[in-house]
Amino acid sequence: MILTSSIACESVVRDDAVLPKTDTNVSGQTNVQGRAQDVNRSETGARSSTSQTTTVNKQEFRSRYSEVFSLGRHPKEFFVQRFGANHFRLIGNTYFVFVDSCWVAVDVDGFVYTERLICPGDPEFVEVD
Repeated sequence: MILTSSIACESVVRDDAVLPKTDTNVSGQTNVQGRAQDVNRSETGARSSTSQTTTVNKQEFRSRYSEVFSLGRHPKEFFVQRFGANHFRLIGNTYFVFVDSCWVAVDVDGFVYTERLICPGDPEFVEVD
């Protein structure tokens, strides 16, 4: 049994590009010689049509974004100006900012602060529009 798949690609051929040699045999199979493109490579702005579950290493996240966890107490306007209105939300009794796919609790004047991190897969996770 031969399994085949097709991938739709848009390519640009330059005058100086080296094209691979192709050879089609009698059974209709094509042999391609030359450098293969990395089909798993993602490009900026490209979206995959497959859904994937990503688990965030929360300890690594805290280390990478330690400056967010150590901002200190500020008024709401500080966080809105720094992270944007769509990335600043009240979830439960705590304000959060959205950083690299996770919600990070921030210390807002007049509100209770508890260091928390809500990432995709957590029950309280909220998608950003």
